[in-house]
Amino acid sequence: MYHVPCTTTLLAALRVVARVKGISALAAEIGMSRRGVQKALSGEYPRFQTVYAIMQAMGYRLMPVRNGENTVRPSDFSV
Repeated sequence: MYHVPCTTTLLAALRVVARVKGISALAAEIGMSRRGVQKALSGEYPRFQTVYAIMQAMGYRLMPVRNGENTVRPSDFSV
């Protein structure tokens, strides 16, 4: 499992997914402006609520995992 404890890395990955999904479509789905989504994913200190809403709209979720535990299983990935 690849793990980098860095907000910047998480936001960079979410920006890539947002571009693929379409930032305008994503913004409409969560009730934000396109600029609001872009700002949230490029800011140094984004609001948790905003990032969570964006991730939910993308079909992802945050999951707390205890340090040192490898909880990634093949069933965690859908094709």
